[in-house]
Amino acid sequence: MPLHCSGGHALQEIAAPYDGDCDLCGAQFDAASPVLHCASCHFDACGACGRQAAVAEAPAERPPGPFEVEVRGLSGVLCTLTAGPEWTGLRLKEALGVQLGLGLLEQRLLAGSEPLADEVALARQLPAPREGGPRAVTLVRRDPAIAEALERVSRGGLGAKGRQWLGSRPAVVRADREVVLAAVRHDGCALEFAAEELRADREVVLAAVQKSGFALQFASEGLRADRGFLLAAVQQNGFALACASPELRADREVALTAVDGAALEYVSEELLADPDVVAAAVLGSPAAAEHVPEGLWSRHGFVLALAARGVERAVREIHQNRDMAMLHVEVEPAALEALPDAMKLDMHFCLDAIARNVLVLGHVAASLRADRTFLLEAVRRNACAFRYVPHEVQVDAAFVAQAASGNVAVLEHAPMALWSGEFAAAVVQQEGMALRYVPDGLRADKALVLAAVRRRGRAIEHAPLEFRIEGTRSAWSPPSSRTGPPWSSSQWPSGRTTSS
Repeated sequence: MPLHCSGGHALQEIAAPYDGDCDLCGAQFDAASPVLHCASCHFDACGACGRQAAVAEAPAERPPGPFEVEVRGLSGVLCTLTAGPEWTGLRLKEALGVQLGLGLLEQRLLAGSEPLADEVALARQLPAPREGGPRAVTLVRRDPAIAEALERVSRGGLGAKGRQWLGSRPAVVRADREVVLAAVRHDGCALEFAAEELRADREVVLAAVQKSGFALQFASEGLRADRGFLLAAVQQNGFALACASPELRADREVALTAVDGAALEYVSEELLADPDVVAAAVLGSPAAAEHVPEGLWSRHGFVLALAARGVERAVREIHQNRDMAMLHVEVEPAALEALPDAMKLDMHFCLDAIARNVLVLGHVAASLRADRTFLLEAVRRNACAFRYVPHEVQVDAAFVAQAASGNVAVLEHAPMALWSGEFAAAVVQQEGMALRYVPDGLRADKALVLAAVRRRGRAIEHAPLEFRIEGTRSAWSPPSSRTGPPWSSSQWPSGRTTSS
């Protein structure tokens, strides 16, 4: 819709041929700026004012009003109704019930070939014709037996009797898709009495399978042999696998999809020996554990995977098998606390576990953590365990030196407060390689280094650089006559040590 100037002339949007001022707001605009221009009045409006004028002149959107609905039957027009903008499909049925004397369930209304939805606004389902005139809807009158059946299933309460109820209905009812869909949603096995074409209907069969996996046995042969359909079916209900062909029951993907919820007992014997398939089944449904082949309960990896997820049978197996328990604690140190006393209070079991995973020490019984003999052996087996022993033990020089005699790497974790000349001398006299962990300031002591090298020649690798250079320059005795380090015990270094 064109905009107008104050003189009523239509405005044109152009690039301003000159600098000027807006005749509406007074703002300046530059040449070539977009403006609304009237050549007759020499009227100019800037772009901002033009947009505001466009909004002001835009016609307000009219609220929807009533519209005509022409209801047609197979023989022609049955009636025309005036529908309000708030009408739904159900409201139209109610009006037709009054107009034509039909029950709600006797009416099947179609917009073209699509059924009208009861709860959706009628105006959305029946677009207005381009050429004008009433909107059209087709009424198909249901067989009274079908209407009665729909009324019965709509009340609910069929439950497991749906199969028996549908079996007692006439053929026209058992061939009605809407009735059968409603029936199988109450009792999946009601599918047995559906018309043949409906037993080949994917949506109907999936609705039945969702209610009862065993309903698949009543589906058409074509659907039961269709791998893609079976995947969808077992995803809805794993027990549908029971009704699959032997080939599909041996299909690993189908089996994994099914047993994620249940139905382990229906997979092929070959897949029943597959730990991944069986584990998926048990994790999806703990009740599936009763169908696990006994041989799988002796496989460590299988049992540990299930125990980590709290499967009761797997936990029992671990509690009865020390080897499995050790592997479990190695991966899950906290699992030690749940083991039987015969394991978690067993010093040798706990020490073996700490050697595998130092974090186990944080979960041993308090009685063991208070036992210095136990702690001493623990840090000897795993030097990193020293970080987890009580503080009063960590600062005990005698304990640390004793531990280092069995595992010199313990010294890497010794607190700095322990390192005195006396402590350093004690540990290098036990094991020369302790020199590696002596703080730099103490390693400058030649006597300390000499003591370490006497104990173990390779300790020279950890001596200060200047000591190593001196050792290299010193004269070495031939291998046949060498009795000690390349220097005497009284000097640093003092030349060749000769044999007498």
